[in-house]
Amino acid sequence: MIWVKIDALPNLNGRRFTNNHETIIWFVKDKNSKGYTFNYEFLKK
Repeated sequence: MIWVKIDALPNLNGRRFTNNHETIIWFVKDKNSKGYTFNYEFLKK
C-alpha cells in the first residue's frame, strides 16, 4: 500500500526527487500458521 504525503518536506539539494510517499506493509496473524505471515505472491498481483 502506498500512502501519498501531501505536506512532504521539499528536497533542498535539487538533484533528487522529493520523497512524498510512505510504503506501508500490512501483516496479519494467520490462525493456521505459527506467528505472522506475509503473502508476497498475493501482493505482486
